[in-house]
Amino acid sequence: LATTEYAVSGDPAVPLPQLLNRASPIREGGKTFHGYTRWTVNWRFRWHDDAGAGCRIAGIVTRIEGRMTLPRLVGGSADQRERFETYLQALRQHEMGHFAIAKQAGREIDAGILALPPMRDCASLDAAANALGYRVLDQHLAREKQYDASTGHGRTQGAWLDR
Repeated sequence: LATTEYAVSGDPAVPLPQLLNRASPIREGGKTFHGYTRWTVNWRFRWHDDAGAGCRIAGIVTRIEGRMTLPRLVGGSADQRERFETYLQALRQHEMGHFAIAKQAGREIDAGILALPPMRDCASLDAAANALGYRVLDQHLAREKQYDASTGHGRTQGAWLDR
């Protein structure tokens, strides 16, 4: 999981949430967020065509990649830096939850494709394997939305600044 940071200029005269909102490049659905994790799951599988016995999965390689974007406070008062560090730790933990969902999707895709039964032809097996992979991805994208809804985008995990 790679990390990208954006700079937030500390200013003791301006509340920390306001500084973060101004500096954040993360906008989605008309809202500003302070952290974001984007992930992808890609799979490649091999099959073996047993003449007369059908086509079966012979192996799979699944890659999970992600990029987490987080703020980095530059300057500010000692109080701002202390509050920011506490907030950042909770925000990072929340974002790691998003990446954990990606890793679970990868494991389920691996297991599901490996468990596919032999099929009469490799084109059918290829279609079934990819359909399974995309179905698992869709389920985990929905899980991510539920994760954000249930945590209030990290609020219940301490990723919240009230002033």
